[in-house]
Amino acid sequence: YETALSMDAELGDLSVTSDRKGKKGKKDESALTVGAITVAGELKPDGTAAAGTPLWSGPGALSISNLRFLDETKKEVLNLGGLTMEGTYTRVDLARADAMQRLTQAHALAGTQPPAAELIPLMQNLMAGASGRVRLSGLTALNPEDGTRLALGQLVLRGSTEDLDKPMASTTFGIESSGLTLEPEMVPKAFMPDKLDIQLSTAKLPTASLWRAFADLATLAESQAALGEEDEEDGEEEATLPDDGTDEAEMSAIGNRLMGAMAEVGTELRIDRFVVNTPATSGTMTGAMRMAANSAFGAVGSSTVLLRGLDAATKAMQPKPGRKADESTQNALGVIAMLQAFGQASKDDAGNDVRSYKIDVTETGQFLLNGADMSALMGMGQPEPEPIQGKKR
Repeated sequence: YETALSMDAELGDLSVTSDRKGKKGKKDESALTVGAITVAGELKPDGTAAAGTPLWSGPGALSISNLRFLDETKKEVLNLGGLTMEGTYTRVDLARADAMQRLTQAHALAGTQPPAAELIPLMQNLMAGASGRVRLSGLTALNPEDGTRLALGQLVLRGSTEDLDKPMASTTFGIESSGLTLEPEMVPKAFMPDKLDIQLSTAKLPTASLWRAFADLATLAESQAALGEEDEEDGEEEATLPDDGTDEAEMSAIGNRLMGAMAEVGTELRIDRFVVNTPATSGTMTGAMRMAANSAFGAVGSSTVLLRGLDAATKAMQPKPGRKADESTQNALGVIAMLQAFGQASKDDAGNDVRSYKIDVTETGQFLLNGADMSALMGMGQPEPEPIQGKKR
């Protein structure tokens, strides 16, 4: 196979400089320096595919440290303390990967795109799953044109996909950040998020239906591209496709089939964690939604939102005596007042004000907020039944 099974490399003290002249004939001082780059990975045998080919699993990682970029005037415009990318592959079929590589290379040499009918079957069952994590730390950046500065203490992106080789798959996605600052400030410092932590997940994803939808969409895209090429060959200056609604109808049908399959198995979307903290306020949210074929909106679910610091934020945003709040402050105060009105007031253990919002979407189509039916207010009411025709006398 044209695939590296193991790798372990390290490079240090890298630099790239420019030999061009900058503005006004001065020497271009731009430069990129990297303290170190390390790469490591290893795949090991992990079972056998249905076709008898071996499967492989293992981790891989790439890290970059102390990256700096100087512009042509030798001003630092980017400084990155560290960047780490880690991943793990589960039960990868390298024979399929090799076939995909050969197919794409052959079409690249011919100047064509691989047909979906050949490419997608190779993609299906390529691997059972994968997980990845990207961590960025110590970032500072400068826009030389307007002087805007950005600093970020840490940013983490993570995700995973599991059981792609089984009838039901699952996924997760998460993001964390902390230490964000902007100069000049785009929002008041008291409301600039200094911590963000989000994790979403899905469960009971019907893999066969997902692959079918993907294949159908790819085939539809190919047919659209072919029609466009025919128009160009006929000498039209701009390729145009017939706007008879056929493509929209086909895409809608594909989406409806997928949604129906997800409703049949009860696919779930979960908000495992949603945390946003600012110096003045904080908020959390958890919840879950389940696809349900017999429900009014095709799904049922509930979530809980907790907001802290709204009362204190309102007091802090009030204008000084004799002054009037600007438009943005007035808008912000209006939003806070609405949140205060709809939330259920309480206190946490530290005595801070808390507004809670329990949201439910029921099988009958009700939208409940803290137990009150808000369907009419949200424009989500069920359509009125048609009047019953009386008998003719």
